[in-house]
Amino acid sequence: MKVLIVEDDEGMAELMMFAVREYIPQTEVVVVMTCERAVEELRRDTGIDLVFTDMMGGEGCTVIKECLKLGIRVVACTGKILDSPADICFVELLQKPFNLKELERFLS
Repeated sequence: MKVLIVEDDEGMAELMMFAVREYIPQTEVVVVMTCERAVEELRRDTGIDLVFTDMMGGEGCTVIKECLKLGIRVVACTGKILDSPADICFVELLQKPFNLKELERFLS
């Protein structure tokens, strides 16, 4: 399995990378800090199976749309209060703060 983490908070990115590798040790994890880099990675690497992104609005929707276009499972990670299901652009949601069990359900 190959996972792309799109996270602008370095500490959170490291925590998520550690958790993914802890749950599935052989998982390849790629971390990018910007939406632009995420889209580049998605277009370049056809082996990505799952994307966790905390980028929701604006450029974040570009990442989500690219994942959907390519048929890649995408999980939006946010600490924001969402007003409606439309806010998450038809993707799965991992509400921050989350615990490792909540993260693991997306890896099984």
